[in-house]
Amino acid sequence: ETARAIYDHACETFPSKKSLWLRRAQMERKHGTAETLENVLSKAVRFCRQSDILWLMYAKHKWVQGNVPAARQILSEAFACLPGNEQIYLAAVKLEKENDHIDLARDVLKKARDNAATERVWMKSALLERECKNEIEEKNLLVSGIAKFPKFPKLYLMLGQLYQRENVWSEAKSVYLEALKNCPE
Repeated sequence: ETARAIYDHACETFPSKKSLWLRRAQMERKHGTAETLENVLSKAVRFCRQSDILWLMYAKHKWVQGNVPAARQILSEAFACLPGNEQIYLAAVKLEKENDHIDLARDVLKKARDNAATERVWMKSALLERECKNEIEEKNLLVSGIAKFPKFPKLYLMLGQLYQRENVWSEAKSVYLEALKNCPE
């Protein structure tokens, strides 16, 4: 209780200090209840709107509690505060994918490729299509991703693996040689 009082006072005095909110949330996770943790995270994202880690913790807390619609809503608010944030997009994809909403996960990844075009977003997009056994779209994403990010080796590896699964060994070899040229390390 003393630690809570100290953290409460510190958070009131320095409401935009992300590190305080993180420590406060960690304390509630260890010693508090789900309700007290939720209250802390709710306040934290109000005061630290630009902190992706706090948004992600809040959404995951709701998801773990079994409230998927609330987790979606939190991530939606996070999108508004942090447009183009890769971590928020990938968390939303994971939420949808693990709740068997593959089409929603695809939609989120499409938006992510438009708004947060990073190597990981393209890789996760191709990986989702691989898991769904959609080889045509997987190949399209990998080829586009390599054109956009020629120094990202995982895209080459995934495309080479796709060709190996299709038993097109000459194409796989060609992709791996191109990867060695563009990503020598």
